[in-house]
Amino acid sequence: MSGPDIRYELSEEHLRLGRRVHAARPVRLDLGQPGGFDLTPCADRVRLGRAHFGGTWELPVLGEVAAPAALLIGPDGHVAWVGEGTDARLEDALTRWF
Repeated sequence: MSGPDIRYELSEEHLRLGRRVHAARPVRLDLGQPGGFDLTPCADRVRLGRAHFGGTWELPVLGEVAAPAALLIGPDGHVAWVGEGTDARLEDALTRWF
């Protein structure tokens, strides 16, 4: 029912191009200071990504918003948690969604 056989026709460069990743897991994307969040409580369930972005995001429907310090992004691409300098409610989001 989830369509694992669906492939977007992007090119023939690589067999994985346009396909879903089999071991899809949530990603916690830290956009603030390195080490600003403790990933230990969810390290077995969530991958960690780090990036830096200074500025605002232009989001469809919402317009400009300030970039958060961290995001928890589900395998489907939806944001399940937004961190603004603390891990408050992160464990709740992990329990609810993953």
